[in-house]
Amino acid sequence: MAYATADDIKREIKGLTLLPSDSLAEGDLTEFIDQESAVIDQYLGSRYTTPISDTTALKTVKRICIDFVVYRVEKILKTTSAGELPDNAIRQDATAVGAFNNSMRLLKSFSSGDVALRGASRLSSTTKRMAHSPKKSTVEPLFKRDEKQW
Repeated sequence: MAYATADDIKREIKGLTLLPSDSLAEGDLTEFIDQESAVIDQYLGSRYTTPISDTTALKTVKRICIDFVVYRVEKILKTTSAGELPDNAIRQDATAVGAFNNSMRLLKSFSSGDVALRGASRLSSTTKRMAHSPKKSTVEPLFKRDEKQW
């Protein structure tokens, strides 16, 4: 499930026009939204039922998705012949230290359980990710520490 739409991104970046001949087309924007939504699900899927569908939680996840896609679009536009966007074209600080970084920290906090994603359905304890605890190996090591090997 996509957590944002192309229109959400266009509202965030004033004057963004997407044409098939441009370095960034409408289909690219939709693909970025799908990819970033999948990344969000990867983070949240260890603790919550995904895709997120509750209205309250969905608003937060949508904001994170928009921040990620705007950051990605801004990076592409900076590296293509289109050049940089004017400073006032993006409503947020779309840099690694701005909205993107804040959203990434928030997403990691949801994933770790440091912050609760209000309204999202928590996974039951039986479906949570299991931790792996390796047992002591019974395999004899090939190289030994205190023996002459050669």
